[in-house]
Amino acid sequence: AAMTISVMGYENVYDGASHTATATTDPLGATVTWSTDGGTTWSGSAPAILNVGTNEVIAQAVLANYTTVTSDVAKLIVTPKGVTVKAEDQLVVYGDPEKPLTVTVSGMVGSESTNLLSWAVSREAGNDVGTYAITATGAESQGNYAVTFVGGTYTIAAAGTMTLQVSDWIGVYDGAAHSNAVQVVPSAGTTVRYSVDYGAEGTNWTLVAPALTGVGTLDVLVQATNANYTAVSTNVALQVTNAWVTARAADVTVGYGTAAPSYGVTYEGWAPNESESVLTTTPTVGYAAYDPATTYPGTYEIAISGAAAPNYAFDYVPGTLTVTAVVYSVTYDLAGGSLAEGASNPDTYTVTNSFTLANPTKAGHTFAGWTGTGLDAATTTVEVPVHSTGDRSYTATWTTNSYTVIWVVDGGTVGTATIAYGTPIPAGTPPADDTARAFKGWTSDPAGLVAGDAMPAAPVTFTATWRTKVAVPEIASKTYAGENLVADVPANAGYTVSENAGGMNAGIYDVVLELSDSDAYVWSDGSFGDKTVSFEITPKPATITVADAEKIYGEADPAFTGAVEGRVADGDLGTVTYSRTNADENVGTYDDVLTASYTANPNYAVTVVPADFTIKPAAMTISVTGCDTVYDGASHAASATTDPAGATVTWSTDNGATWSSSVPSITDVGTVTAIAKASKANYADATSEPVTLQVTQKAVTVTADNKGKTYGEADPELTATV
Repeated sequence: AAMTISVMGYENVYDGASHTATATTDPLGATVTWSTDGGTTWSGSAPAILNVGTNEVIAQAVLANYTTVTSDVAKLIVTPKGVTVKAEDQLVVYGDPEKPLTVTVSGMVGSESTNLLSWAVSREAGNDVGTYAITATGAESQGNYAVTFVGGTYTIAAAGTMTLQVSDWIGVYDGAAHSNAVQVVPSAGTTVRYSVDYGAEGTNWTLVAPALTGVGTLDVLVQATNANYTAVSTNVALQVTNAWVTARAADVTVGYGTAAPSYGVTYEGWAPNESESVLTTTPTVGYAAYDPATTYPGTYEIAISGAAAPNYAFDYVPGTLTVTAVVYSVTYDLAGGSLAEGASNPDTYTVTNSFTLANPTKAGHTFAGWTGTGLDAATTTVEVPVHSTGDRSYTATWTTNSYTVIWVVDGGTVGTATIAYGTPIPAGTPPADDTARAFKGWTSDPAGLVAGDAMPAAPVTFTATWRTKVAVPEIASKTYAGENLVADVPANAGYTVSENAGGMNAGIYDVVLELSDSDAYVWSDGSFGDKTVSFEITPKPATITVADAEKIYGEADPAFTGAVEGRVADGDLGTVTYSRTNADENVGTYDDVLTASYTANPNYAVTVVPADFTIKPAAMTISVTGCDTVYDGASHAASATTDPAGATVTWSTDNGATWSSSVPSITDVGTVTAIAKASKANYADATSEPVTLQVTQKAVTVTADNKGKTYGEADPELTATV
């Protein structure tokens, strides 16, 4: 059977309370679930709203033997509550320190803190005697509040003059006592008094500031006196206006013919710590014309009025009285047909309804009429008059149609067939592929049909469609460059690059290509899946050229050097060091023995160009000693000393034309000039300066020996002594 559901939302000013949607079903007792996302998800908890905003809700009712029903959209709306942020008037005497700027906040809900609001207070610039505007500013919309900002006055009074500043207080009843704010300069020695029956000058005075809690108005005369100043006074207002309460009649649902229902009321807007207990008169609520016999199924307004309470005024929201009727069901078997868009047949009816059945349509068939309740034969026009009763059931009857199928290739018809509606469509003969395209399949008009599908209620044309063949491209390699390199993929409308991250380092990287539209393209090998192509980053050539080096025999090896070319960054091969590969220390040139070592880096193809190392002979000295002597009959030889010792010494007495290992010597008087040459492995030959071997004559004295003879004798042998 049919069921109805009505949902009551909520709309009012923020009051700090949570307000929940309500639902009423007919019949009662249904299970109600709720959705706040248009029916995507459902919950058994009724949606509620606390803060300013709008929630759209729908409810769904489920009850055994009844059709599940979904409500219209209802709204939970909370609008901002008005609050006033008023800059407080300030008074200072010229020359005194600046007073802080403050505000008073009125209109907050309950005990909510003013910390929920933010504002800025500033005053008009100036420090001379006079009045300056105080401005309170801030966002007009702050959370659950609509903020009104009211300015004040900053007064700088002349020194020696008493100034009295009193602010009006005008606000809505909130259950709290309120009085006027008073500032007086100077304050020392000053008495402030108040009169509420002042007339011209005031009659009765009090030192206690008058306070007002309930609705009303006081005209207050405020006077400041000081023995050293002229008394000053001013008139201000103290006013409390009614707070507004919304009285809402609760919705009620009753069945037709039942006794009059009871009615309820809900209230919104009481001051903190107050409720309907403060009512002096409860409201009158109900539908006065209710009669079980003559209040027919439908909805009626529940009126509400007449509430009274001190300090409050009332807004009234009527409720809805829903009277439900006995509902009969109507069921249909359309036998595969459907009603035209916008047409419908009732699922239920009551004695107050009359209706004519809308006839269905069915693809591939012709409607032959209804059979069912009250009908003797298939009937194409069925009317149910008012005052009819009882559940009803109707079944649609049909006749079947036939239609033509054709197959088209490249604009030409290649086949036809006549097929009864609902029977399988035969398969067409597929055309052969060519070099540039591959047969994709048939497209149909009407769209979406394939062989084997049931014949629709219209002629069908199958047209051959093709995919363009796409070749997988070749991708050129790149050389390591010290930065992320990606492949240069040739552009082709048939594919897109889905992965081409490349890399920083030498290696092989995947480039993934996917068909840009698998409906329009196919790989030349007939496949559709992604293609992975290799992209290579090759090592960068780098050359380390070692410099030729030399040293003198006996010295330590020098620091070997070289040049590095081809690096992207200086440190890519680590610290390049140079060394020689042999340990020879003899004089000579050693080819390609100088090399380099480095930190291997797979991003480089390194070529080391070796160098030659030459050990040159060391210097050697030779000193030669000759002789300069008087002939003594002995042989005198030259001598040579070498540094280092151990050298082979040869001699020449013909200025180097010939050399001999025999040491020159001299015995007899004369002169021999000699040079010596020292030779030693790993040393350069050294030739001495010429040296002289000289023997001079030795002096000899021959003394004739004295002789004598006797006259007449022969001469004696003459001798001498040498």
